[in-house]
Amino acid sequence: MNPLVKKLTTAVLCVTALTSPLFMSGCSFSKIANGVQQGAQKASQQDVKVFNNYIEAIGDFNSWSVRFGYAINPSVQKLKEGQHLTSFMAPHFDTLQQKLQAAKDAGVPYDDMKEPLDNVLAVLKDIVPVASELDTYYQTNSYQADNYAKEQQLGPKYVQ
Repeated sequence: MNPLVKKLTTAVLCVTALTSPLFMSGCSFSKIANGVQQGAQKASQQDVKVFNNYIEAIGDFNSWSVRFGYAINPSVQKLKEGQHLTSFMAPHFDTLQQKLQAAKDAGVPYDDMKEPLDNVLAVLKDIVPVASELDTYYQTNSYQADNYAKEQQLGPKYVQ
């Protein structure tokens, strides 16, 4: 027998002898690989589920803002120009804040989301009370009683 064939045959027999218990017991490399892959998929499925909370929050906010942009944009523009308003409509910043905070509490799936998310929540923390106060101010027609004094105070805070 050729020495090369003899060595190759010996190597194949050795590998077969060493790996046969794995295949005979039902534990194969493919099952191990599948287990690892399933674990990774579960982790990524959880990340996707958590990430979808953010998508839903932002999607709802954008949908509402686009739908009522015809009423929101003129209010902001008039406040920027220093004109007086008789009605006011702001995007639902409060709802966005609540949904983003709930999403954050459920988890932040990607590290590079943490800082921008915290920045957005910080801005929302500042704008939500101002928008709410302006909304109440115009709904109650308080601008008539104080000759727009509160608008002059809150308007610049809102448009910044």
